[in-house]
Amino acid sequence: MLVVMVMEARYPFGKDWAHAARSAGVEVVEIEVVPNLVGPTIAAGVAGADDHFQIERVNLRPDRVFRSLSDRILGRRIARVIKEVRTRRRVDIIHTHFYREMGPILHMSSRPPHVHTEHSAAFAALDLGSAAHYRPTESGLKVARRGAAQAQGVIAVCQYLADQMARFGVPGQIQIIPCPIDPAMTRRPVLPPSSPPRLVTVSRLSPEKRVDLVLDALVLARDLDPRLEMDVVGGGALEADLRAHAHRLGIGSAVRFHGSLSRDQVAEVAAPAAAYVTGTLSEMFGTATAEALCLGVPAVAPAVGGADRTHRLEQRIPCLGYHR
Repeated sequence: MLVVMVMEARYPFGKDWAHAARSAGVEVVEIEVVPNLVGPTIAAGVAGADDHFQIERVNLRPDRVFRSLSDRILGRRIARVIKEVRTRRRVDIIHTHFYREMGPILHMSSRPPHVHTEHSAAFAALDLGSAAHYRPTESGLKVARRGAAQAQGVIAVCQYLADQMARFGVPGQIQIIPCPIDPAMTRRPVLPPSSPPRLVTVSRLSPEKRVDLVLDALVLARDLDPRLEMDVVGGGALEADLRAHAHRLGIGSAVRFHGSLSRDQVAEVAAPAAAYVTGTLSEMFGTATAEALCLGVPAVAPAVGGADRTHRLEQRIPCLGYHR
């Protein structure tokens, strides 16, 4: 069986789905959607061959005005790659991740069966004023509704996300399948906490992730143990603001911003942490929380979205879900 899997390169858990499929004996062709501000420009928007392709996403500004046009350009590129693959090999299933990637599938003639897995916290952002920038446009919702109506199967990574999708008009029976976790995370030795003790948070530095709340909490925690320090892993538009916030709080020297790291590098930073913490307002599965638990690191996370279920994946490791 050959599956063409369309995923967002900025979310490493897409690779976990491909790995899980290959572990089951399935051939996978990966099509990664890459932001156009990351890495070298891809000639004609597409690069790669055989089992791995990269497609550059064009983000015309302002996004709320031109997102539909950006999505159409992306759709043409995805459709072109799938067409190329189908000229050489029989494709049994197309598996998309994230609703925006369903657009080109809707217009393919005689397409193979299509399965869609939704991860996007955009459906939760419809209820979150602080994440207004993250909400799907009406045209995006139309793609999600039409794509789900025509797909042979629709998956959500948590019950909360499935409920939100249904609430906003995504039709059909939505199956719940949590994200797979990279097995390598479970094979690493559990390390004792470093000295001085460090906390770690891993996320995009964007408004809905509320890393500012984590920094505020560090101030309170340092009243109990002044030795506490923090590692912030992840990149995003708010990095400069968060650095400034840490300095205003008087903890600038205790907080280390690492930027975006590879998964192995994240594990190296997280494994000796005293605890993993997050302040996210919208979490559909909580891959970073689950991976921290796999590393034997206790976790503290809001009981929001699908994260509440993730907190209970591994009862042997402490994970506190707090309510706002």
